[in-house]
Amino acid sequence: MSAERLLLDTVFIQALLNQRDQYHAKARAFLPRMRAAAEVWVKELPWLTTDSTS
Repeated sequence: MSAERLLLDTVFIQALLNQRDQYHAKARAFLPRMRAAAEVWVKELPWLTTDSTS
């Protein structure tokens, strides 16, 4: 296990599961690094939103 902490976007999971995704090979290549990480967080919501009415 590495001391690395990772923040992944759900796009990574989509690419990993979809063999036709243009980033599928890169996601598969990254998988061992993710498995070795001490922590893995998945971002599924936008960090910042803007409201044009405020």
